[in-house]
Amino acid sequence: AAEDVETYISTAHKAIIKESVRKQARNMGTTAAAVRISGDRAIVFNVGDSRVYIYRNGRLTQLSRDHSVVQSLIDNGLLKEEERSASKYAGELTQYIGMISEDDIEPSAYTKVVNIMPGDVLLLCSDGLTGEISDTQLVGILDSCKKDDVETICIKLIKKATEGGCRDNVSVIVCRME
Repeated sequence: AAEDVETYISTAHKAIIKESVRKQARNMGTTAAAVRISGDRAIVFNVGDSRVYIYRNGRLTQLSRDHSVVQSLIDNGLLKEEERSASKYAGELTQYIGMISEDDIEPSAYTKVVNIMPGDVLLLCSDGLTGEISDTQLVGILDSCKKDDVETICIKLIKKATEGGCRDNVSVIVCRME
């Protein structure tokens, strides 16, 4: 349930802050994306800019919401979606797990409930993937992998993201609904 995810986030946040203080290391933190599947529903959670997508009938839809300066600018009409990657604020997060704030504010997950159907593919990934591969490229890879097992799809996505020398770590989970 959502309460469990918030508990996990809070626990991880406090542990990272504690370790950050112990090591005297600033900006120690992580982003997270998760999905809880129950019957024909999926509860999507994310903190930071790790993402969750659903690929259904050849169409890719982002289910998560980035906690970033760029997303806030887009939401407020100050930046266009196609300007996202070129923005000088690209990569600046508004919240993440382990973020130190003056008011000791803990990160809060974005949550969304969606119906899932047989054949749907859920893609959970870090910004290391989405920073290197466009949504159009993601769709192309997912289209070409319809008969592949999920492990093979993950390998192909990571390979594509790291081809040109990746600037960030790449984490990928693929779930196919049967």
